[in-house]
Amino acid sequence: MFLFSGLLIGFGLAGILGAPLRYIVLNESPLKDRAAAQGLLSINTSFGQIIGAALLGAIITSQGSNISGYNISYAFLAVVAFIMFLLALKLKTRADEFKNR
Repeated sequence: MFLFSGLLIGFGLAGILGAPLRYIVLNESPLKDRAAAQGLLSINTSFGQIIGAALLGAIITSQGSNISGYNISYAFLAVVAFIMFLLALKLKTRADEFKNR
């Protein structure tokens, strides 16, 4: 189950980080601010990786490093992913992207 969960999270993160996230940021930012948006995305991605790892580690160790800590951390990640999904519904549609070009 752990390996399956790890693969599922890996594929999910691959769909969020990298090219898809850069595509969204560049399409949502004005033309004159795209370079700044790209730089801000890189900084926030690095910062999020550091803070996320520390936060999950804190959640796991707060439960004595046993299996319940991992269960709570996976539940926390599921809530964050659901919130991100809801926020993604507010993005421009493909038709709106081409309308503004």
